[in-house]
Amino acid sequence: MKTGEDENESLVIEAIDKIGNFYRGVVCKLHRSPERGKVRSASGREVPFTFAHLRMAGSHRRFEDLHEGLEVGYDVGWTSKGLRVHVIWVPEDEPPRPDSQWQRRPEEDEAPHHLADEDGEDGDIE
Repeated sequence: MKTGEDENESLVIEAIDKIGNFYRGVVCKLHRSPERGKVRSASGREVPFTFAHLRMAGSHRRFEDLHEGLEVGYDVGWTSKGLRVHVIWVPEDEPPRPDSQWQRRPEEDEAPHHLADEDGEDGDIE
């Protein structure tokens, strides 16, 4: 027969939502410039991360592979600033990332040839 403490411990363990060896969470906030963000746990707690101190597990390894609303597996560790996400794993079957304001558009990669006039001569266009 289980004691009260044993029963509470088993309830906590069963309540942890996991994906394989990782906790299940959702990327809830991203800040592109400093490459920081937060992962919301199944219980609703938001745990911060800094990409420079993060290990990306799996085939998705860039900060650009993350987007808000993405379901991920994650692991945490303690730092001098408290609990932080240390590992993020993006499932392999994750659909392509939706367009967002942070993605480069093809026209941003084009050379500024449109600044010259159409006959190829540089100069002022009247």
